[in-house]
Amino acid sequence: MLLWGSVRKGERWPVSSGKNTIPPMVALTGFTVAVIAGLFAGNGAMPVLGRGMVAMVVCYALGLLVRWVQARMEADHERATGGVIAGELGQSSTILPRAAESP
Repeated sequence: MLLWGSVRKGERWPVSSGKNTIPPMVALTGFTVAVIAGLFAGNGAMPVLGRGMVAMVVCYALGLLVRWVQARMEADHERATGGVIAGELGQSSTILPRAAESP
């Protein structure tokens, strides 16, 4: 599988998935920060936009790295738990277990 995902014929791109929004959101954040910082520094429009585009490409690559790490962590967790979620084990993810009574 490609790092940025793949789409088989007839399959819809899962845009609603939060996993697929990580790289673009990081890229847009990097672009926005670079443009605002450049404008506040008093630079011209073309250098600001050029540096913003470079920042967007670099931040997109960082977002892909973050997404790859997330996918690895999910796969490791699924392999460790055998695909069983916490609710099926009789554990609640919102209620902490009670500590043992002290003597």
